[in-house]
Amino acid sequence: MSTDTHHPSTATGRIVPFPAAMQRAVVSSVRPLARCLLSYLPVLMVAVGTGLRALAGPLWALALVAAVLAIGALVLTLRRRRRPGGRIDWDSAAPYEQAIRAQISPRILTVLDETAAWIGRLGYRIHVYRMECTCGHDGSACSCRQRWFAGTAPMPGRRVVLLVGDRLLEAEADVLRFVMVHERTHVSTVWFAAARARILVVSLAAVAAGILSSGMTVLLAAAGLLLVWMVWAWVIELACDLNAARCHGAAAPQLWAMYTEAGALSRAGLRWWQRTIRLSTLPDHPPVWLRARLCRATHQRRLETP
Repeated sequence: MSTDTHHPSTATGRIVPFPAAMQRAVVSSVRPLARCLLSYLPVLMVAVGTGLRALAGPLWALALVAAVLAIGALVLTLRRRRRPGGRIDWDSAAPYEQAIRAQISPRILTVLDETAAWIGRLGYRIHVYRMECTCGHDGSACSCRQRWFAGTAPMPGRRVVLLVGDRLLEAEADVLRFVMVHERTHVSTVWFAAARARILVVSLAAVAAGILSSGMTVLLAAAGLLLVWMVWAWVIELACDLNAARCHGAAAPQLWAMYTEAGALSRAGLRWWQRTIRLSTLPDHPPVWLRARLCRATHQRRLETP
């Protein structure tokens, strides 16, 4: 992980260099407590709605939620017009990307360039960030799962940052190609909209349930929305997996073996309280055995299709 310690000037409005901004994002996303709280977002939103109902009554609570949404949308629109690129110094991305490209094999660069070209055809500008160790125990003692994984981070100004673990960049090109097809499916119009709708729809439904319901109804609503929250995420992930399996399914078994190894190493490096939090976290990805079975079946059907 980059260790850029540059402090942005106040004259630039607290613009953060690209490597530092991405490092902060990765570190925040892998914190066990943050992941745990996010997994229970519907329950938290139901609690917010219940609290608003108790403080102001149902009608005033609904009016307050509507006002917050309107103000939030207005502020977001004004911020995007004032600073289309957000708070990241995108000019600093090019030197960083050039430096990491010099350390990546040509076959892996070809896969990354294919992915960038595909996403670029959707109208996005693509950037690549290499996820490295964040635990401070690089080597055999490192327990950072993100080093084996990849992700896509939509950014202001129609930009997408492709987050790729440094261990994944050392894998076979076909394995990385499978992962890249999975990730670019996330960016496609349908599944990108589905991911955004998941957050908006479930959050609003949870707040409304907290405001309009009481007693056992609130508990049932929270449980139901929690199930929808998890299953919705699983459906998106499985759809991306199956699309990758149709294209490069032969590489999937090697990827699942790598993910299993990464999970074991990560669990071994956790402290007792981190392990407890992780066990309490609802999974936003299906289990590896389910993903492997469905990808294997999809790839087999593709081979049998004339």
